[in-house]
Parts: sequence; structure tokens; C-alpha cells
Amino acid sequence: MQCSDVDGPDCLTAGQVDSLRKIYAGPATTKGKQIYPGIPKGHEDAGGWEPWVVSSAETPDIQPDGTLLFAAPQLGFISQDGFLRYMSFPVDDPDYYWRSFNFDKDPPKMSSMARILSVGTNLARFRQRGGKMIMYHGLSDTVLSPFQTVDYYMQVRRAMGGGERTAEFLRFFMVPGMLHCGGGPGPNVFDAFGALEAWVELGSAPDYLTASGGTPYRTRPLCPYPEVAVWDGMGDPDIAESFSCQEP
Repeated sequence: MQCSDVDGPDCLTAGQVDSLRKIYAGPATTKGKQIYPGIPKGHEDAGGWEPWVVSSAETPDIQPDGTLLFAAPQLGFISQDGFLRYMSFPVDDPDYYWRSFNFDKDPPKMSSMARILSVGTNLARFRQRGGKMIMYHGLSDTVLSPFQTVDYYMQVRRAMGGGERTAEFLRFFMVPGMLHCGGGPGPNVFDAFGALEAWVELGSAPDYLTASGGTPYRTRPLCPYPEVAVWDGMGDPDIAESFSCQEP
């Protein structure tokens, strides 16, 4: 619920609503070109927002421009601040001030680091050598946007001749309720390495992965993207056997 001008535990001020919209939208240029996707809605209390996006460890100091200063800032700020000072640009600047970043002009200046960190989408040589790959990403990840991984996977599909040909060597699984690499309220314990081993050594490609855990504890099939787990309408909704992977 939005409040007009008063902060409270059960409502948000107009400024807080605006901040949330920007977080969900992700950064863009002044002309609206997306630079990096935002994070999904609906997992704000899953355990990732407090350490990475906001900080509730102590009462912040309100700066003259209205921004908040935390004695122990969130991990997302610590990561981006160090990255901008020491990794983003060809010349390190220990005194770099993050507010000076220009979303229109500065991304091209980071091209040298982008070449180091980027992963190509044409995996033909990998496929020709008989390589197999399993990718996964938690849908409640607040560190790296799962939308970015979806975008990369779709680029691979286009580069490799479509979904069926890509599935011959690459399967991508989204994990609802999982935080960054693990944890979270959704089933997030699964054996991706075992599935990869069976694929490589036995030729058995994973049609799904069975995940367990979460709060409350349950099991669920993790489906190869873009398929989703669909309940059969009759079985126990807390066990994987009551679900099947289907196209949305």
C-alpha cells in the first residue's frame, strides 16, 4: 500500500514506490535503452533483499540530497563501488564516485572488461566436441538478474539453430524461490552435477531435475526452460510426482 507522505511498516511513500520501480526496471539510458535487466517481483522477503538491495542493520543517516548513508552498506553497493573503482575502466580510480556514472556515455568505456567477462553465444565448437552443459538460475536471485541469464540462453538458441538443436547439448533450468546459487523459500537442493554426469557418460539427457527443500519443505521438478511445472490437480501439491513439465 502506498502512503502519501508518511513512512510506516504497512505502507510505502511515493519516493519508496519510485525507488522500487527503478529496481524492478533495471538501469537504462536516458532514451530508454535497457542496459541490464532488473530483478523479478514477488521475492522481497525471501532473504536476498536485505543483504544485497537494502540494509536494515542500523538506522541510516539521511543526506542533504535525500539519499541514505549506511555505516554498513548493502553488499550490492559494496560490490558495484569496488567494481567501478578497480575493474570497470582501463585505468583504475580509487577515488571514483559512483554517482558520477553516466548511463549514456560510460557503458562503452567498460568494453575492455566486457570482453574479459562476456561469454559467447555461438557454442558450435563446444557442441562439435560432444560437450554437454546444464545451466540454472534462481528466480529469487538479487545478486545477478535471472532475466539476464534467460536473455543469454535465448541468444544461444538463436545462434545454434533453435530450441531443439540447442537441447541436444544444453539444458537451462530456472529455480523458483532460490536465491543466489542456493537457499531461499523454494526447493533449491538438486543434483545438477549428477544429471550432467549421466548425460555425458550414459547419454541420458535430463528432462527435469528434482529439487527439494524450501519453507515449507517440498519437492518440485525443475523444468528445462521455457517449460514450467504444472500441478495435475489431484496429487499432493508438496511432492514432485504431482507435477509435470509443460510449455507455458
